[in-house]
Amino acid sequence: MIIIRYSEWDAQLEGWKEKLVELVTAHRFEPDESATIPSLQEKEKIIQGEEAITAFLKQLEKDINDWRTPRCGV
Repeated sequence: MIIIRYSEWDAQLEGWKEKLVELVTAHRFEPDESATIPSLQEKEKIIQGEEAITAFLKQLEKDINDWRTPRCGV
């Protein structure tokens, strides 16, 4: 499960939510007024900051799409 903590909802978070729904990935968004920057937690891994989270989600999308691609004869 991916957990994203944030201080205030914005367009960036909406985009991340849409991507996670599109990828059919278990996720939860948690408001955290003490958060100065958004953070993403996946198991024990914690990623902080918009750029790092966006990069993580792009890689996740690539990994999921690669996994879903049929591999004829493999």
